[in-house]
Amino acid sequence: MDVKEFAERTAREAGLRPDLIQNLIRCESEWKLDAKGDNGASYGILQFKAPTFALFSKKYGLEDLEIENPYHQIELASLMIRDGYIIHWKNCGKKLGLIK
Repeated sequence: MDVKEFAERTAREAGLRPDLIQNLIRCESEWKLDAKGDNGASYGILQFKAPTFALFSKKYGLEDLEIENPYHQIELASLMIRDGYIIHWKNCGKKLGLIK
């Protein structure tokens, strides 16, 4: 399954609209799997910072997830957004009208 299909499926499984996660990915990385931002502090399709990724992987009992894996980023972000942690994507969240 390609990354876009996975994003759609994972969003639905988390009870999210697929366009929400797809638009967030487009805003954060333009679907570039190895995107880097914030002077190298943010990485990947959803621009995770390593400490945030580690913290939430542990919170959800998913310590085997790897930040370099775009599928893992989508899986973790979908759970985080479902549970109200959209603030971790503050700039794009505001641009997309997800954060006031």
